[in-house]
Amino acid sequence: MAPGSVALEQKNQPGSKQSYSLEQRLKLLRGAAGIYFFFIWYGRMQERIFQFKSSSGAKFTAVWFLQFFDALANVIIGGIGRHYQGHTPGLPQGLLACSGLGQVVSKYCLSASLAAGLSFPVATLAKSAKMVPVMIGSLLLGNASFSRRQVSQAAAIVGGTSLVTLSEGGGKGKSSSTKGLALIVAALACDGIVGGVQKRLQVQCKE
Repeated sequence: MAPGSVALEQKNQPGSKQSYSLEQRLKLLRGAAGIYFFFIWYGRMQERIFQFKSSSGAKFTAVWFLQFFDALANVIIGGIGRHYQGHTPGLPQGLLACSGLGQVVSKYCLSASLAAGLSFPVATLAKSAKMVPVMIGSLLLGNASFSRRQVSQAAAIVGGTSLVTLSEGGGKGKSSSTKGLALIVAALACDGIVGGVQKRLQVQCKE
């Protein structure tokens, strides 16, 4: 699931209250911290890859090669998790396939946008707003509903992350290609589709 989407669960029924134990809150904090830590680490490693230049001045452009190892790592980690935690029978395989395909295409579009000349500050700024298409996809494809508080929280997260990126000098002296901008928009669109499919998957698993 996309970073920050944990805080965007479907709102409770009117008048109902739900309390969480300290252990559950700590588990949520550990999960959120882990997601953002590895998300930032992943971005920095990707930046180093696409800033690489050989002795002849050639840049890295083998995007599908990178995606292959990315997907391979996902399969290995998923296999380890399944081995130790078991599997859940009866899951809707069609939705899982759509979600997996959408994530692969989204990652490819992000990497391809960087290879096509999109500046890293612009890419970071765009991916910081990932929560917006995820919410839209959840509304359109997952029949989700969000309270004003949840929308305000999402706006605060996106706005805060954007301000940090801009305060660090994002975009100064750097230009982005039209192809790179189109690819990052496609990546965000795929994120929205994945968010909606995962929301529908969540609803079906509860039924």
